[in-house]
Amino acid sequence: MGRPPVTSRFLSNTIMVGIIFLTATFLPPTIEAYAHEARELYNQALSLTQEGQIAEAERTLKQAIAQFPRFADAHHLLGILQFRQAPESAEAVSALRQAIALNPNFAKAYYDLGLILIHQQQFDEARKVLHTALKVHPNYWQAQLTLAQLHEHTQEFAKAKKGYETVLAVAPSDAEALYGLAYLDNQDNMIEEALALTKKLTSAHPQHAKGWHLLGRLAERQSEIPTAIDAYKKAIQYQPDLPRIHYDLGSLYQVQRQPQLAIEQFELATQLDPTHAETQLNLGLLYAENKQFEQSEQAYTKAIELDPTLIEAYYNLGTFYEFYRKDTARALTFYRKYLDLGGEDGRIQKLVEQVAKSPETAP
Repeated sequence: MGRPPVTSRFLSNTIMVGIIFLTATFLPPTIEAYAHEARELYNQALSLTQEGQIAEAERTLKQAIAQFPRFADAHHLLGILQFRQAPESAEAVSALRQAIALNPNFAKAYYDLGLILIHQQQFDEARKVLHTALKVHPNYWQAQLTLAQLHEHTQEFAKAKKGYETVLAVAPSDAEALYGLAYLDNQDNMIEEALALTKKLTSAHPQHAKGWHLLGRLAERQSEIPTAIDAYKKAIQYQPDLPRIHYDLGSLYQVQRQPQLAIEQFELATQLDPTHAETQLNLGLLYAENKQFEQSEQAYTKAIELDPTLIEAYYNLGTFYEFYRKDTARALTFYRKYLDLGGEDGRIQKLVEQVAKSPETAP
């Protein structure tokens, strides 16, 4: 359960929202006279776009381009609309490249093309395009932010951190740059720096759930448990559908010996993400301690089903059958698998060896 996929963060608030704020391409006066009808069609297409009539807007843009083929703005908007209708389409890329060919200083077109290429997993091309956007418009911090996020996604972490720092020099309260730099500082064990950034983030953006989540993890690393619990609760308040936050809060309650609260959080985590084996493992342990034996057995079994290499699940299920169900034969089945996976518990090794030598004297 790590950070969200890079492309979803890049595209969520940029291309779709950015349609309304298109950068104008200023036409020379002599061309404007000939392009008046094309400009009217473009304005109609923009209105249709804002009303959600995408197919009609695309048809209108094509009419504008037919009237004035060198209309860079129209090619730009056409590419965005084509992306909205078919995100994997090559047509959107071609339209934006045409806009750039017609106006090589069209920074917004470079930027949007970079976003589409990222979505299509063409990272090298996206990087080139974003660098060009910054050459055209050096203070285009949104392009710098996207480039930093791309560097992070491709694990060029030093470049990513430098990029986030550059963004914050221009836009010191930008949520994505604050979060990205704080996250990487935490990864680099720069805890104080990460804390300072995260506190600034949650102060400037008090409903930033991932910021509160990161603040909780940092507080937990410093053994500031009440602060961590409060931060996790705020994260859940603002975004209750993130399973990782419930998992982390449940783990903290488990360590603090508050089993019922831990169970509640782990159950919420499994409802949101039924595929996370470690959540099932923790539930199995807590259910057993709470004498909810049927639920415990089901949780351990589910954990193994989800991750057949999860060595702790075999150990825990073995002890469950040995001590709670008093079924040593079934326990041995899981103990053997635990040893096969590299388990080194001496008591388990002796028990399995004893049975192998004298099956009739098995406990």
